[in-house]
This record gives sequence, structure tokens and C-alpha cells, in this order.
Amino acid sequence: MADNQGYTPIAYGRIYRVKGKVFNLFVPKPIVKNSRPSDSIYRTYDVRGIYKKDLNEDTAEQIGKAFARYLGSGKKVVLGHDIRHGSESLSQSMRVALSSNGINVLDIGIVPTPVAFFSVMHYSLDGGVMVTASHNPKEWNGFKLYGAKGKKFGMGSGLEDIKNLVDNPVNSKAAEGTITDFKERALRDYSDFVTVNSGIRSVATDSIRIGIDPGNGSY
Repeated sequence: MADNQGYTPIAYGRIYRVKGKVFNLFVPKPIVKNSRPSDSIYRTYDVRGIYKKDLNEDTAEQIGKAFARYLGSGKKVVLGHDIRHGSESLSQSMRVALSSNGINVLDIGIVPTPVAFFSVMHYSLDGGVMVTASHNPKEWNGFKLYGAKGKKFGMGSGLEDIKNLVDNPVNSKAAEGTITDFKERALRDYSDFVTVNSGIRSVATDSIRIGIDPGNGSY
């Protein structure tokens, strides 16, 4: 049976016949809600995969709930995201999952990854989440998880514990956490920190030469 676009599926997600001609199209199989995420997204340094194929908003929700269980109710976590397609939506799902499971979220919005790490350290927070896939191609996205004192989660360094909690969810109810817009303060303090520690303030403005690698806004 053809759909409303005139496409007749021949094999799910791959082959279509359009007006008598056969095309091989790649259509990622959607992730079923509450299905266990693929083991492939758990990497050495973070959680990462192709957005809408390997991970989506449901994945963000599951990881957010697991991270909240790992840290414990009442803890403070900073949350930021980059400008990749899907990052804002993934961040929203993460924010809801964290706060609805007892975490007090400091939302810093769109920021470079170092700002999230800086915030964990500078404000002595219990953890942090940065929605990003770092240098990977634009189709990718993911989550960098931080613990207290800047602990970085990866397979072999704590991420396996988060994965275990994702794979074994429980229906527990925690008191609702808070959500605070923290972007302005975080950016101001980060800017001051970089300025002071780089020595820029003691150098004549017209003698400063700066090289910038924007990283497509995804670092």
C-alpha cells in the first residue's frame, strides 16, 4: 500500500518504489519508547551516537533518571548543550528527567563544553551534563556526564554504573527538584576566570592576538 506521498514500502526503512522506480533509501528505524538503548552508545569518555538512530529524547530521559538515581535526591547538577540539531530537545528531556527525580538543575543553556565542566568545579556541584557529540559529524549527539570535583564518566570509569541503572529501571518517587536559569552567572564567572588566569588584563589591548577555533559551536 502506498503512503500519502506515493511511496510504496518494499522493505522497511530501505527500499521504496516511486512511480514504478525502485530506490534504496536510508530511513533510520525509530527507537521505541522505553526500549533499552543500544550498548554501542556507551563510549570510553561519554555517551554518543547518531541522533534519532542510536539515541533520542527517550534515551535522554532514561539516562537522566539513571544519573539522578546514581547521585541521589537533592543534589545540584549543571546542564548545558551545544548547537547541534536535537541538542535543545535532548536537553529539555534531560532537564525534566533530572528534576522530576529529585535533582536541582542549574540550566546554563547553549554554552561551550568547558563552561559546564567549569561550573561543576567552580560552584562545587554534585554533577553536570553537557549535551554534545564533541568533534563528531553533525548527525551525532550525546551526553558528557560529570560527577563531583569534575569526575568524568566513561566506560571503565563509572559510566557502566549508569548503564546498569538504565538497564534496570525502578519506579521510585523522589521529591521534585528545582530548575534555575543559571546561564548569565555561569558565563560571567567563566569569562572572569579565563580573563584573570590568562593574564589578559595585564596586557595592552592593542597587543593581544587571539586565535579562535569555534569547532562549529559543538565544543
